[in-house]
Amino acid sequence: MLFVRRSIDVTFIGKETVKLTDHRVTVRIATNGDPNIGSAQLQIYGLTTDRINQLATFAQAFMTPDYNYKIQVDAGDEVNGMNMVFFGNITQAWADFQGMPDIPFHVLAYATPTVQASPSGQNWNSYSGPTDVAKMLQPLAGMMGLSLENSGVNVKLTNPYHFGSPFRQAQLIREAADINMVFENKIMAIWPRNKPRDGQGPLISEQTGMVADPSFTDYGVIVRQEFSTPVKYGVNMTIKSKIEKANGPWSIKQIDYNLAANMPNGPWFVTLSGSKPDQLIRQPLQI
Repeated sequence: MLFVRRSIDVTFIGKETVKLTDHRVTVRIATNGDPNIGSAQLQIYGLTTDRINQLATFAQAFMTPDYNYKIQVDAGDEVNGMNMVFFGNITQAWADFQGMPDIPFHVLAYATPTVQASPSGQNWNSYSGPTDVAKMLQPLAGMMGLSLENSGVNVKLTNPYHFGSPFRQAQLIREAADINMVFENKIMAIWPRNKPRDGQGPLISEQTGMVADPSFTDYGVIVRQEFSTPVKYGVNMTIKSKIEKANGPWSIKQIDYNLAANMPNGPWFVTLSGSKPDQLIRQPLQI
């Protein structure tokens, strides 16, 4: 690993914008499985009592409208610069005063997109005849404050009707069209089920910071790499190692960031799980 200064900036966006820099921060960020809603768990140290009072949820109800802060996490170093690794809605934020004087401020957040109500109050959409999936998702993404990234989806649904919030409607369309979808850093990305998402994936090798050789899972491989820049969910990574069966392209199905800044010997890794690019992986039905 390079001996460089590593930083994690945390920005709370809501009633006011509060950007925290140069704090001791640990963060775990995970994205895996449909509907591919990432989650983040953070511990931030060194906040004043006034700042804690401003940002804490104080055990309010889950996703209460009285607390509207969102969170953006940027991570990087002097070589690779700072890059966004997570953006989402805070569900819980609290300080643990039992460990005084070393008080961590805990944050739990999900990449569930911002849901904007339709100006007309309409919570349904219907179309006549065969209708392009991307055409239906584009306005829903806009209502959620997202950009739509389409990596080759050209499916049409016949006489579709969808109801509920924009997020729920997007999920109904995803299921009906049987496509991949991920909400990631202000983007709604879609791509065909048995193909990779567009974009440059990482090269995983000893020269690029691979930690030990890859291991095999029940459907593919798992490998850990020193973090440099964010990884896009669903793209192909390429492994180059001494384990020949692990080499070549793999479609990324799970991402786990484990990062810490201003902490001696803290982790700075991303763990990636992948399957063969043409292998169809379905999630179990939720009963």
